[in-house]
Amino acid sequence: MTSSILRPIVVGYDGSPPACRALAWALEEARLRKLPVRLVHVYEPAMHSLALGYGAMVPSAVLDGIHDKAREVVEQGLVEARALAPDVEVEGHLVAGTAASTLLGLSDDATMLVLGSRGLGGFRGLLLGSVSHQVGVHAKVPVVVLRGDSAMPAMPGGPVVVGLDGSPASLEALGFAFDVASRHGRPLVALHAWELPVYDAPGVTVPPSIALEEIEDDEMRVTAEQLAGWCDKYPDVEVEQRIVHGPAERVMVEATSEAALLVVGSRGRGGFTGLLLGSVGLAVLHHAHCPVAVVRPG
Repeated sequence: MTSSILRPIVVGYDGSPPACRALAWALEEARLRKLPVRLVHVYEPAMHSLALGYGAMVPSAVLDGIHDKAREVVEQGLVEARALAPDVEVEGHLVAGTAASTLLGLSDDATMLVLGSRGLGGFRGLLLGSVSHQVGVHAKVPVVVLRGDSAMPAMPGGPVVVGLDGSPASLEALGFAFDVASRHGRPLVALHAWELPVYDAPGVTVPPSIALEEIEDDEMRVTAEQLAGWCDKYPDVEVEQRIVHGPAERVMVEATSEAALLVVGSRGRGGFTGLLLGSVGLAVLHHAHCPVAVVRPG
């Protein structure tokens, strides 16, 4: 049984290739953190009722078959987990319900949630499945989404990249990023994108009275102040400050081509108060070339 003291890493699993990559990532993270893994597979009997027609009752024999098939998926995941990480405690959970709400409910006592970018139920043309999208938007704990064919162990030299804008969410993301970089022995890139909204429109020239170098120096100084305490706490982490003039969504997505992991806050300074996930978070969840971690304050 999973320890009641340690908060497990919860991984959503449906047997798809993205879910298998998510499981491998979660197992490695659990090994480094000495945490158990809770492998969760959610099946939805209600979907079969809709297929038969509104209000139709699914025969019990069919429901039994659905349950047995779902149990096979869990067993498959446990076999895979034991082969990949025999020293990590893994517990399988089979739940009848809806995937997003189930995973969000399980996040209350989790260290983090780990998901593939798109499961078996997703349409092939979608870059991000609905479950990953909903969980990434609403989860109260860090959510790691394994984008595309990426997996952290496949990029031995890749840094952990964290997006910084001074917001509470990005400062929380910075702590998470330092912790991951330290555990994995990777360098950290603190990336800050800045713009001049009035002058950055196409065809507009920045007047000579605006010194871009001075603005960039100021942004570098503010970012250095945000990093100072964390650099002292994690002296083993090699840190690079990177200040880029450009829209944050584009800058962050471009940075993922070299990264092992991109860490972003759930909502930055430019977001509306009612939004749970800002435009940058949505952009990287849909378009990043590496795993993405979304971290919410608190």
